[in-house]
Amino acid sequence: MRILIIDVEHLGLDFVLRCSDAGHEVRWYMDDAKLRDGEGMKGFKRVDTWKDSMSWAKEGLILCTGNHKLIKELDRFRDL
Repeated sequence: MRILIIDVEHLGLDFVLRCSDAGHEVRWYMDDAKLRDGEGMKGFKRVDTWKDSMSWAKEGLILCTGNHKLIKELDRFRDL
């Protein structure tokens, strides 16, 4: 399964690792590019923008932490 994690609270590393260990394809976005969480670890891909991965994850799971920051932008993708 494809899983996109949009992590604006910077708490997703554990979930990212568990998903990748379970064999899922994982992309992880954090809104602060300066953070180095997960750097050098294998099994998932850190992405610089979540919007480019929305079509990739459409048939999978999209998880967002702290969606209050992005709720209006995320709503636009519901109709795609």
